[in-house]
Amino acid sequence: MFVGDLEIFENAARMVHVLMLTLCFWLVIAADLTAAKTSIRPLNDLELSRLHRFHSALATGLVLLWISGTVLIGIKTGFDLSQFSPKLFAKVIVVTVLTANAFVIGHIALPFYEKNRGMCLGDFNAALRMPLAICGAVSTSSWISALALGAIPALKTASAVTLINLLGLFYVGNIVVSVVLVLLIQRRSLPASSRPRRGYR
Repeated sequence: MFVGDLEIFENAARMVHVLMLTLCFWLVIAADLTAAKTSIRPLNDLELSRLHRFHSALATGLVLLWISGTVLIGIKTGFDLSQFSPKLFAKVIVVTVLTANAFVIGHIALPFYEKNRGMCLGDFNAALRMPLAICGAVSTSSWISALALGAIPALKTASAVTLINLLGLFYVGNIVVSVVLVLLIQRRSLPASSRPRRGYR
């Protein structure tokens, strides 16, 4: 009876884990597409509100991912590190990066958008554009990596070196592309009254 109950518990945790991962993946795509609009025009109040809702939903999803993931790890390995596969270590690292990046987005990126309503990314200098680009790239890279680690069978038996190389190249490539694209955005011609205050140019 205990084994059967444990199996049901494991399947329930796995279902929650997969569901949250899938929903969060689409939420982050929607959030990135919304934020990307600042490359051509300022976000309106509805879009800013939507970004906050996306972030809140993603934060909730992350909490559920940690809970369900911890349950699955406990059942499979008993939290014995010697039983951790390279893929499992990679998943834990990726979700940790996701969590840290979500904190940065909530405490830096979103307040930045709020404080600078009516401004496009092109209205700011490179020092202010780059952190936003990096946050977005890390977020997207992490969610795609988490989904890939769970969905691609070949990664299940991949070595630690292979996973490090693949994930490293993927993250670095996305960050470089995002930064380059953000830096290519042209600055708008703004009237003096609507230009960013000193320190935000």
